[in-house]
Amino acid sequence: METLANWLLPDTPKPLDIKQLTFGRPGGNKGFTFSTIPLPLKTNEVLIEVKAASLNPWDLKVWKQPQTWLKEEHGLGQDFSGIISDLGQGAASKGWKVGDRVCGLKLHYGSQGTIASHIVIDLNKTKYSMTHIPDNMTFEEAAAFPLVFGAAWEGLSHCPMQAIRDQTLNVCILGGGTAVGQMAIQLAKNHLRAKHVVCTTAGGESEEIARDLGADHVIDYKAAGNVGDAIEYIVGNQELDDTNDQHRVRFANSYSTNGEKFDVILDCAGGAGAGDVLAKAKSLLKPYNEGSAFVTLVGDYNTPKVNASVVHGSNGPSPLISKSISTYDSASYWYGGWTHKLAFQTGSSGFRYITANVKGSGDWINQAHAGFASNSIKVRIDTVYPWTKYDDAFEQLLSRKVKGKIVLRIQDF
Repeated sequence: METLANWLLPDTPKPLDIKQLTFGRPGGNKGFTFSTIPLPLKTNEVLIEVKAASLNPWDLKVWKQPQTWLKEEHGLGQDFSGIISDLGQGAASKGWKVGDRVCGLKLHYGSQGTIASHIVIDLNKTKYSMTHIPDNMTFEEAAAFPLVFGAAWEGLSHCPMQAIRDQTLNVCILGGGTAVGQMAIQLAKNHLRAKHVVCTTAGGESEEIARDLGADHVIDYKAAGNVGDAIEYIVGNQELDDTNDQHRVRFANSYSTNGEKFDVILDCAGGAGAGDVLAKAKSLLKPYNEGSAFVTLVGDYNTPKVNASVVHGSNGPSPLISKSISTYDSASYWYGGWTHKLAFQTGSSGFRYITANVKGSGDWINQAHAGFASNSIKVRIDTVYPWTKYDDAFEQLLSRKVKGKIVLRIQDF
């Protein structure tokens, strides 16, 4: 029976039922769970029907790291693409509309992830980024790039502006075969117009991919032995020893920067090779006062043999801190959960060491749109799985046998 109260009060929309991939305990089983999104949306919120989401090593950390402050099931996925299905008045006033194809990044530490039927993006929150999908991109491609592009952009933001203006920028990328490394190669060559782009990969197909993306020289870190030595030859710090058969075979056809050192060494991979390079960073980088830096996107993750830095581990400060802190004029670190943030500003006797992290919001998302729309940047997809095959997707990610991004295609439920 209709009453006067029912007539005067507008109907309140029912919450939207959604399906999402979650897990309970750290490293535990993953599975689909159901929840709701409250409606109506707040003024700056956008409701997105997700079409695709991609996986990143970040998701492995979220999955394995305890989040004691979260009482519910923990979500997975940071990247997304989809279609706007509803939005608040504030979002509409900024030019967004229902039906727009969008993609972006939703940084989180185990709350609702992007591997879900629907997500809500608050345009006022700094951990969220969103842009329109360029017309030349599929949903799968659009879901593959946000985090890795943002990370590469942040890492290369430490390149000295003077070197960029003078077109004398030299960049060395450790882990050029990773998804972030692939983005960094393209940004360094096509956006920053770097003079020399040298990178390391595992050889084989990864080496071919790096060259195709614009790397001037690729070092097979497996064949090189000590990657730091290999780069020493490239910048001319060491003479080729013709009496050493191993060195002659390994470096005889090596690329040369004609004595020019690097403005930035960007570490996208960690591992023993990164430790070898870090140990020689002072001799591989241009002078400190020219703005040069060793920039890492992975902290000391899987980086043994580091003897020239202070590192920070997931269980607290590494024992190497006590051995290395005297190497630098000053040092500071910040640690929270599994997030690494470490920066060194050294004096003239040392070198600058910076740990960079992708930012949830910023101009990088607009630069990404422009780059992909103009085809000056490409994203490589290794495998697309239906989201019901999430275990297979995570298994492949764990194997590290990946030559691009792993994408989950979201299906109706």
